[in-house]
Amino acid sequence: MDQPRAAGCRAVVRAHSDGWRTFEVTARVEVLKPSSAARVSVPAALIGATPYQKTLANAFQCEGVTAKMVESAADAMGIVAAEFPSG
Repeated sequence: MDQPRAAGCRAVVRAHSDGWRTFEVTARVEVLKPSSAARVSVPAALIGATPYQKTLANAFQCEGVTAKMVESAADAMGIVAAEFPSG
């Protein structure tokens, strides 16, 4: 089975007058030459606020792929789970 490849990752930092800085993180995952269906899990930003950070949004766009956000409220973790069809 082909391994997923991540490319095009970037972070954008902005400072605000209230003391918070914002970061925009982008990850791109592409499955090359899939011979069968492939599943990929990508960590998302925390889904809950902490004294040191707060998430403004978790967004994902998946064309031709079945994807969903899986959240665990107990530990404030989120994962984007995607399934690529064969071919």
